[in-house]
Amino acid sequence: MRGRAAAGTRRHVQSMPSPALCAAETACDHTNYRARLADPALLSQAVAAGVAFGVSLLAVPEGGTRRGGYLACTDLRLAFAIREQLAQCPGFPDARVREAEDRTVCHQGEWGEATPTPSWRPCAWTGVQQRAGTSTPQERSRP
Repeated sequence: MRGRAAAGTRRHVQSMPSPALCAAETACDHTNYRARLADPALLSQAVAAGVAFGVSLLAVPEGGTRRGGYLACTDLRLAFAIREQLAQCPGFPDARVREAEDRTVCHQGEWGEATPTPSWRPCAWTGVQQRAGTSTPQERSRP
């Protein structure tokens, strides 16, 4: 009986733990956002969300010039769990999941206005100021 569990046994499938939203200061990218947000006051409503391997990233709500945001998630179940939790927090309207179309990229939990088309200016949409000497994803991509 290859490929089937023996009678009376069950295959144990470990479920993914539900991520807990934590204080914004626990996010590994909190300092970066604090230095670059156009409206640092938004950090008072931000939360940290666990996205992979014990790493928490900052979820900053919309407000001021910030029209939306996203978190990259390595697992689709995790993206949906984060969406459910953010949907209950103020400042995260229209929380949704964008499934990756390619296995080489992460799924995204998004909120706020829909992500602009590929010709968008990511810094303007997210309300984050681009550092001098850095390039946008489009400028880094190869033809």
